Amino acid sequence: METILDYLDEMEEIIDQAKSVPFTNRISIDRERLFDVIEKIRLNLPIEIDKAQKIVADYERILADARGKSDIIVDEARHEAAKQADEHEVYKIALQQAQEMIDKSKKEAGDIRLNVMEYADEILAKAENTVRDVMTSVNQGTRAIDDLFNKTLDIIYENRQELRGNKRQ
Repeated sequence: METILDYLDEMEEIIDQAKSVPFTNRISIDRERLFDVIEKIRLNLPIEIDKAQKIVADYERILADARGKSDIIVDEARHEAAKQADEHEVYKIALQQAQEMIDKSKKEAGDIRLNVMEYADEILAKAENTVRDVMTSVNQGTRAIDDLFNKTLDIIYENRQELRGNKRQ
């Protein structure tokens, strides 16, 4: 499956393969092919956004799982501590172990959350850069087309002026 980056590469290739217009710094591009690539980008952009949304959903699911595991560990620690409450020394040890388990589960949940957030940010950054690159490429393509039309209009105007000059003679 092609990605937006593949389409951007194709758009660059179209621009690189464009033929120069003689006596100008303008180029002539395959308009139909360029519009075809732009349409592919338009169609695939929602897919890239869906991927990013799935990553965020996965992050939320993983975070909820981590919280659930943390709650289970805390409940188990409390239950164990209650069983040991009769013996003072055993109670202290159990309380300390319970706190260590709580601290460990909080750290693990925090680590998981941080990793998921970094991963989601990375994917969203890629999506953002892709959209930005597409937007830049489309703007460049549009400018090139505008320049081509303006040059064509200038040539037509000059030819008409020449014809009018010949008509009077």
